[in-house]
Amino acid sequence: MPARTTSAIAFTAAGLGFVLFPTLRPWSDEDLSTRAETFASTGWVVSHTLGMAAFIALGLAVAAAMIADGGPRHRDPLTVAAVLAWVGTVLVLPYFGAETFGLQALGEYATGDEEWLAAVSEQVRGGGVQTVMFGLGLLAVAAAGVAVAVRTWAHGPIARVAGVLTGLGLVTYLPQFFLSPALRTAHGVVLAIGCLLVAVYLTRMIAPLRGLNERRAPAQSAD
Repeated sequence: MPARTTSAIAFTAAGLGFVLFPTLRPWSDEDLSTRAETFASTGWVVSHTLGMAAFIALGLAVAAAMIADGGPRHRDPLTVAAVLAWVGTVLVLPYFGAETFGLQALGEYATGDEEWLAAVSEQVRGGGVQTVMFGLGLLAVAAAGVAVAVRTWAHGPIARVAGVLTGLGLVTYLPQFFLSPALRTAHGVVLAIGCLLVAVYLTRMIAPLRGLNERRAPAQSAD
């Protein structure tokens, strides 16, 4: 499969993951009386797993786009974006995994002591090491988003809008955790639109290349 096609598919998958994560996530964990049930729910695991998949797909998408663009180059924004996207993903995934499966286990084996569950779950989420790793990872992803926006700016209106929305969504991924569920879902929609527009731009780039290859083939066979 051509790298450009792989990138378009991966950007589509990333966009879907970014919007489905907040959409499917149960938000009742803010209520102590329902926190255990929320952590143990299928929706909790599915939504967070989709969130992890979105970051993995983002790393694949940017790396494939870099390969399609000729491979890594010194100081090229797309190369910088690919490196930072993967660094960010590697740092983000342990936190996501702990929140997904660690809190699920706590929810399943909770004994009804709501204060104990609240204290332990906050330690899982807010411990020093994991918080620093998660924060640094999202900062790296934010920088990757800026690099994507810079790289796509000169490639026409679709690419420009796609790059800006994707970059904006990635830059604000860390602060959106402090917003309301509705605003976090809206953020996921904006980021998904950006990723899908990048996929559309890449798809439109594929069609002319196919036509060019088809025109070249008869000429080469005639020789």
